[in-house]
Amino acid sequence: MTVNVNIDNKTVFRAMAVIVGFILTLVAIYATRQSLVLIGVAFFLALALNPPVQLIASKIPGHSRGAATASAYFLVLSAVSLLIYLSVPPLISQTNSFIDNFPEYAQELKTGDNFAANIVQEFDLQQRVDDLQTSLSSEQITAASGPIVSFLQRISSSLVSVLTVLVLTFFMLVEGPKWKEKFWDLQPKANRKRRQKLASQMYKVVTGYVNGQLFVASIAGVSTLIMLGLMNLVGFSIPFVLPLSAIVAVLGLIPLIGATIGASIVVMVSLFSSTTAAIIMAVFFVIYQQVENNAIQPIVQSKSVNMSPLLIFLTAIIGVNVAGLLGAIVAIPIAASAKVVVSDYLNHRKKHA
Repeated sequence: MTVNVNIDNKTVFRAMAVIVGFILTLVAIYATRQSLVLIGVAFFLALALNPPVQLIASKIPGHSRGAATASAYFLVLSAVSLLIYLSVPPLISQTNSFIDNFPEYAQELKTGDNFAANIVQEFDLQQRVDDLQTSLSSEQITAASGPIVSFLQRISSSLVSVLTVLVLTFFMLVEGPKWKEKFWDLQPKANRKRRQKLASQMYKVVTGYVNGQLFVASIAGVSTLIMLGLMNLVGFSIPFVLPLSAIVAVLGLIPLIGATIGASIVVMVSLFSSTTAAIIMAVFFVIYQQVENNAIQPIVQSKSVNMSPLLIFLTAIIGVNVAGLLGAIVAIPIAASAKVVVSDYLNHRKKHA
């Protein structure tokens, strides 16, 4: 049996237009991906800063969003500047000290009697240690601040991007309420209330997760700093206290896997002091992560994300592969917001079935 299918020219052209439009959209997104990343970062910063801006605006005369945003910016930048002032000089000093004293560390690894030295000797890694010592002694890092200066130079090269994000965040905070009103005015009245409720749920998910994760990461960094300080007070001499604490805090922003990676780095560095110090730090992190997972995280996040651990883990992995640390941080609230939208759609469809 022969079946004839007739498609008019209008349908063909419409399908071709859709395909071409889709391709052009992908090309445009790829071409502007860096700008879109900056806009996305600014958007999440605006969401995170919006609650304190609203609080400040409600307390000051005139309830000015601009003045409230400027005040919040001043407080945040002051805190960041103080953190940099307190951490960068010791970071440079301790890094240079590590480079200067590396020959002693290398000799200890080759001939010592501790866990790290036993690993080096058992797997015949002495030549690798010698090669690393040679590279650390080369002219590439004999400058005053070595790799830290190079790192700071890379940060300085991104100053334009940082300023762009700050400016975008400022205007989003100031003009956000006006844009939100215009957006809702364009929505049909029949669906406006439902969509406003949906947007409110998504906002709570994002702000709750971002602010909660920042708080949890700060607790991890401060706890590590206190523990390392106590270890040095009793005579273990673990190096790089501030840098290691900062690493734990930053990696703590990555859900599920970040804390484990940070703990592993601290334990490995502790081996340079002694096997006992590494064991104590490992026990500390095991206990701390149990407290964090069973007490701190549930209290701080308060089910704001409402996602299973497996889904969070998969989302974090995808985020890391797409955009590194930033991707891991923003992937969870994005997935949680999508879950809110899907759940609302299914519930709405079920009611009208």
